[in-house]
Amino acid sequence: MKLLSPRELQLWHALKHLGDLALAPVSRRLESETGLSAGDYGILSRLDDSEDRALTQKQLQSSLGWDKTRLSHQLTRMEARGLLRRKPAKVGRETIVTLLRKGRHVISVARPVHAEAVRELVLRHVASGEVETILAVVERLRR
Repeated sequence: MKLLSPRELQLWHALKHLGDLALAPVSRRLESETGLSAGDYGILSRLDDSEDRALTQKQLQSSLGWDKTRLSHQLTRMEARGLLRRKPAKVGRETIVTLLRKGRHVISVARPVHAEAVRELVLRHVASGEVETILAVVERLRR
């Protein structure tokens, strides 16, 4: 088996660090200005964007890429804070997660903070000619 070349290794390390370099400062800003963790924001924004501000727990799990246990613990904490509610679906064994009024308020306050942080801390470092390349690489990896 052939090892990674120095250039391949450099690229691999750069890709691993990219996530941390982009996500960590945005998450810190979001939490310091709104009190929301990145996980809170991810869940609230997905619920807010969905029809009826509700998704199944399975849909949330899939869209976040989290395992079932992590999502369940996060939802328990958020439910205790009055941001969302979980209830069994009327049909089947699925659990429906619904955004509550307090959650809608919190996400409406957090969205502009998140947008400003993403633009200031990450997007300004991406040249216009690099956008399509980055999106294409991510799409190929996703497939």
